[in-house]
Amino acid sequence: MARGLILAARHPRPRVGSRICYGRLDVELAEPPAVGAAALIAAARDPIERIITSPLARAQDVARAVAASTGAPLRLDDRLAEMDFGDWEGQPWAAIPRAKIDAWAADPLRYHPGGGESVADVLLRIRRAWTGIASSADTTLVVTHAGPIRCLLHVALGVPILDAIQASIAYGSVTRITPHRTAADPFL
Repeated sequence: MARGLILAARHPRPRVGSRICYGRLDVELAEPPAVGAAALIAAARDPIERIITSPLARAQDVARAVAASTGAPLRLDDRLAEMDFGDWEGQPWAAIPRAKIDAWAADPLRYHPGGGESVADVLLRIRRAWTGIASSADTTLVVTHAGPIRCLLHVALGVPILDAIQASIAYGSVTRITPHRTAADPFL
């Protein structure tokens, strides 16, 4: 299978406070999508030939602006959505009982914060999306969120999952991935 360069981009900063838990919560961008799109195009450093995006507004809006600017075809993929934090969504982190946050920290792969998804659940979604992401020789911009990018680091590059989930992924950053693994590789 031909595999091109993958540019995994985290959406720009959303309009939500840093002290609020959000994953699937659909929040808007803090700045106009065209501003974030211009920054992503500049950070990409390569011509963008296709775009795959999370359906959440903070990713989709900037991906649509990149597509309008570059002419690259755009496809939405629900599997690229951020982790679902269940009933933690929209809550101040300070309002979530410390014991629950500690339980999540003790077993991040299997704990379901707020009754939502575990990291293993997100990883499974990303593994299933991987074939479509890596199926082209084109340079592909994947506009998504920090959680899915961390999982992509594991699936595509073999970064140990416990290391990958600790990776710092800045808003508006682009992580360059030259794939060498297949979706059939073991993930844990």
